[in-house]
Formats: sequence, structure tokens, C-alpha cells
Amino acid sequence: LTSQVPYPQRFELARKYVNEGPSLPDDAAPGDRILIEVLSQQATIGPCNLPRPGLWDSAETRARHEAWTKLGAMTKQEAMHLYVQALEIFRKDWVLWKGLGVAGGDAPGT
Repeated sequence: LTSQVPYPQRFELARKYVNEGPSLPDDAAPGDRILIEVLSQQATIGPCNLPRPGLWDSAETRARHEAWTKLGAMTKQEAMHLYVQALEIFRKDWVLWKGLGVAGGDAPGT
């Protein structure tokens, strides 16, 4: 279904699912969740534009910053494609979620 939806609309649908739909499965590692988050930032903002977190910032904040920085000059389009691919690893049928308004069914786990 979403293979017929062009980018960036396909990416925006995937972001809506991640932000408003069912949560990712429990077996999604924290690193996987961070990757999805920083791919979204790369796709919408571009390369990391935030100062490096301080020593007293949380390990998670530092990990997010490091992951986003490592994406370097990746294009927004490439980040969009990778974001959708990462989501599909965890929820192959995410497009069936009723909240997207593009399919008649509901994805499992909703």
C-alpha cells in the first residue's frame, strides 16, 4: 500500500505511525529506538545542529547526539528511506493502522 505513496508523504505517514500509533514491540532495543528517532531528525532537520551534551547529561541524551552526529551529511531523502525501512523491521504491516487513513484494516497490536 505505501509502496504506491511517494516520498516524502510515505515518510510522514511512517512518522505519524511512530508518534501516534501503537508503540514499537518490547523487543526493540533502546539503540533501535534511538536510531529511528535520529533518522527522523536527519530527515526533517538535516545534520546534527545541537551542541554536544555535557558530562552531566543523561547517557541516553549523549547516545542520541552521538548517533545523530554519526549520520553526518546523509541526505534528507536517504534518511527518510532508512526511517521507513527501520520501521518496517518492527512493524511490517504498519500501513494497516487505521489512524493513517490509508487502509481499511488495523495492524496487529493496535
